[in-house]
Amino acid sequence: MIASCGKDSGGAAAPHPEPIADTMSPDPHGDSGNPDAAENAEPRLELEAEFHRARFGLGSGFWVLGVVHNPHDQRVTDVRVQVQLLDESQAVVGAAEGEVDRSLEPGERAAMAVHVAQPVAHEQLQLDATALADPHAAAEPLPLRLTHEPPQRADLGGWYILGKVENTGSVAIEHARVEIQGLDRSGQLLGIDWLELDTVPAGGTLEFDVGDLRYEETPAQFLLEIRPPL
Repeated sequence: MIASCGKDSGGAAAPHPEPIADTMSPDPHGDSGNPDAAENAEPRLELEAEFHRARFGLGSGFWVLGVVHNPHDQRVTDVRVQVQLLDESQAVVGAAEGEVDRSLEPGERAAMAVHVAQPVAHEQLQLDATALADPHAAAEPLPLRLTHEPPQRADLGGWYILGKVENTGSVAIEHARVEIQGLDRSGQLLGIDWLELDTVPAGGTLEFDVGDLRYEETPAQFLLEIRPPL
């Protein structure tokens, strides 16, 4: 998708503690110097990528926030997202890549954030996504039940959320994550944050709190979801 460069994104803090997607090496496939590997590589499927906004943060560069959609009738994995910065003549003057760290079911949408660590002057950006067909059956959903209180304003600014996760299964679960999305009135992303949980014992409940959630405008809605370990 091609969109304007988002120069009005302001000086909001970067997603905290870390977004679910980050920059990757310039050659994520690792095959550019190996013609045989490129020839035998499995073809990648085109996904739909929807640009929501650019967001400046602490440190260098800025974040590109959006949503990736799997329009195919099959499950996909190894979801990769590319941001290209374009000048007035539509020539590419900069790029960054990231990934969605889970498989997507047919029709599923996933929030994503790509860090453009070395931005250059540009007029537009182009957002594209690809993936591999996943022949494996979908993993069983985690037996975790998430509940939380309404988000509250923090004394020093931003937002915080208190919640708990209940493990209804018979096995302890380690390194599960809570993903937090802040959305504006139109349902577009203001920011993506995540919190890695401590071990949730079988049949037990773990309380959590996540704070320092900051956005360039007041969120109209927060979405919290449980994600499996990386």
